[in-house]
Amino acid sequence: MPREFTILQWLNEFIDVYKRNVVASETFKQMQRNIRLHIAPNLPCDLTLADVRPMDLQKILNAVSAARTRESVHNLLSGAFRQAVAERLIDFNPMLGVRSCKAKRNKGIALTADEQSEFIRAIHGSKLEYYYLFVLYSGCRRNEALAVRREDVDEQRQIIHIRGTKTQLSDRYIPLFDNLHKLLSELPSGGALFPFHSDYVSKQFKKYCPAHTLHDLRHSFATRALESGVPMKVVQSWLGHSEISTTADIYSDVSREYSLAEAKRLDEFLERSK
Repeated sequence: MPREFTILQWLNEFIDVYKRNVVASETFKQMQRNIRLHIAPNLPCDLTLADVRPMDLQKILNAVSAARTRESVHNLLSGAFRQAVAERLIDFNPMLGVRSCKAKRNKGIALTADEQSEFIRAIHGSKLEYYYLFVLYSGCRRNEALAVRREDVDEQRQIIHIRGTKTQLSDRYIPLFDNLHKLLSELPSGGALFPFHSDYVSKQFKKYCPAHTLHDLRHSFATRALESGVPMKVVQSWLGHSEISTTADIYSDVSREYSLAEAKRLDEFLERSK
């Protein structure tokens, strides 16, 4: 007979067995926080997997005010209950009766070329200079950059392994761009390249670039790539988007401007050909 778990016992067991060595350390800590802060306070401590109803889980989600956190809690519960069914701990997945909750994604605003130059000057000599430059020149997400270790850099093959966990394609390899290669000479020769906490790098960023968020460095990387003529499909692979429609939607304004510029080049060519 399968072991009878309470929900909280199973959630902790689930992330320990199936997530601890798979997701980035910050992602794992976020899962622990979600259980502690958003799930445990809204459940009877002795409620078992077999007894939980969709309404119990919906109430948990309704109590989470922040949309991104609500989505994160939803994803955690969905994964845990899918696995519980697979383990034959329960016969029915109660998350099937819960409303999906996908947070609205802000497109973000890329730094202009002038803002980017000003930002690079502002961070020069700071403790976080190389971390911010790495994000700007790689297009990595905040926690992806924090997770990079020296052994992820293959200088012979000129690639860097980005250990992403956000989408199916976020665990990826990107080129060792010249700017990244230059940074490496100033970074540790072993272990983690950036021993910082995620909250710290985000808060400090505002001191240097108050009009933007740290994630806008990723947008800036993608924008510069598209502006230089890199195909959308290539940018998608560098960013680790599972669907090219995600890349196209986020950077639609850039691609539209680029398309208009290319159309103008065609008009000029045809005019010369008359």
